[in-house]
Amino acid sequence: MKKASLLIIFITVVLSLPLTMLFYRSINILHWINILFACALVVTVIGSVMLLIHVGFFQGFIHNFKYFFKKISKTEEVVNQVERKELTPSISSINLPIRYPLLIAGGILVLFSTIISMILLI
Repeated sequence: MKKASLLIIFITVVLSLPLTMLFYRSINILHWINILFACALVVTVIGSVMLLIHVGFFQGFIHNFKYFFKKISKTEEVVNQVERKELTPSISSINLPIRYPLLIAGGILVLFSTIISMILLI
């Protein structure tokens, strides 16, 4: 997990340099820190969404929508009665092993860029 987090940090830092040139047309430490902060937020949000999907936060909503649409569909109701099926579909969990390294790397980069920007403002 440490290697994956370090690799994500390295990729984010390296990717932030060309993005700084693209958006600001010059490399300045303050501009680079701003872009690094934005990249770190994107990494953190991606890791958070992956964690929510893995935990199954939305499975209740998905199950209820499937149940609702099967219940209001007359043909589906007739098919279920003929086949004697239950209306409780099984929902599988998705394993996303990269979620924690993304969260750790994003958090470290957000803290780093926030501290450096505060130091630069003083």
